[in-house]
Amino acid sequence: MECMGCCVNAPMITVADYSNGSEGYTYNYFEDVTPEKVVEIVEKLRKGEKIEENKEKKRVARSFNIDTANTLCNLSPPLLHLDENAPSTSANTADLLAGLHSSGITLYGRRPSERDHQPAPNPDLPWEFNNANKEKVKEILSHYPSNYKRSAVIPLLDLAQQQHGGWLPVSAMDAVAQVIEVAPIRLYEVAIFYSMFNRSKVGKHHLLVCGTTPCMIRGSRVLKKHY
Repeated sequence: MECMGCCVNAPMITVADYSNGSEGYTYNYFEDVTPEKVVEIVEKLRKGEKIEENKEKKRVARSFNIDTANTLCNLSPPLLHLDENAPSTSANTADLLAGLHSSGITLYGRRPSERDHQPAPNPDLPWEFNNANKEKVKEILSHYPSNYKRSAVIPLLDLAQQQHGGWLPVSAMDAVAQVIEVAPIRLYEVAIFYSMFNRSKVGKHHLLVCGTTPCMIRGSRVLKKHY
């Protein structure tokens, strides 16, 4: 996924919560993450428990454990595994990553990092902003001159995605196109280009692992388990 902009506290993950429906989705950020912490977060999500963003924004000493990391990788069909001959514990991330191997499957999340080049089906499905979001639409448009309403395309698409449970059907894009008075194809282009927009249904929770170099060398690949 894209960089989260706080590499000083790598590795990091984001948990996107789409369970609020029309209330919109929320993101919780976790810094200095260990495999043990990710196991804890995933288990809470499976139980339907809410998780909160960690409040401590400081570097912490970490000790990786091979068994815990393998447990993490086995939460879903394993894409990563650790060499059993690697040291069982290590405070040095480089030592741990030396035992890391890939199964041959691309090591990045397919959603939302990968673009979907096909519009969603059912373009005739009725869709409109709810009353609360209609007020938000007016507020968003107030930031732009009347002849530049199209500049609001991204915030309006984001608002539509929040209302629709974390993804954008083509009918929602058509509704936004009517609001800003542009051809629907312009909306499709934006939604296809920017990976922040989901072109198909998504689950209630997404766990996103930062994969930029600073996070990678501090152990982010160990955390990748769902992809």
